[in-house]
Amino acid sequence: MKEKLISLYLSSLSETVSVPEIDHALIESGYVEITESGAVLTELGRSQFKVVFTGGTYDLLHSGHLFTLQEAKGFGDVLVVIIARDSTVSARKRVPFQSEKERLKLMQNIRVVDLALLGDEHDHLKTVEIVAPDIIALGADQMYDDDVLLRKIHQRGLKDVEIRRLESDYEGLSTTKLIRKIVSRYCDVEEI
Repeated sequence: MKEKLISLYLSSLSETVSVPEIDHALIESGYVEITESGAVLTELGRSQFKVVFTGGTYDLLHSGHLFTLQEAKGFGDVLVVIIARDSTVSARKRVPFQSEKERLKLMQNIRVVDLALLGDEHDHLKTVEIVAPDIIALGADQMYDDDVLLRKIHQRGLKDVEIRRLESDYEGLSTTKLIRKIVSRYCDVEEI
């Protein structure tokens, strides 16, 4: 039952996820209702599982990313990962090595990830609003004031969202450290 509810939820977020066959028990129990546009989860149906939302650039994928994704998945039943758009990454960090489509494709093929989507270029909280998670898992290196972020999320009508911080710096790995290591090894550069 929970798997069908989760599949229905995921199909509502992405056309790449097929809509599951809905049996009458889900309708009779009040978990699903049939509308003109098809089967939709009710509040009761949506309350049967926890959705975890996390996001990032994921440009040079490494085991630190995998560790934090596994940790995030451990907070709930469904892990939705938002991939930062190229324009966002360029404005905040650097020009990404891989395009947003390449980074999305990589993330879609990681077993622990239930759904990967591209973020919104203009309104970073729009995807949070669409996904309506129970938990937002933030990396230790993500520079958000948790209270300010929570207040902004509450202003969008998402009242029962919890923010959790992920473990920091798994075995000293980060994309920046990885880039520095590659450059120093292959370019004879002391410091970047």
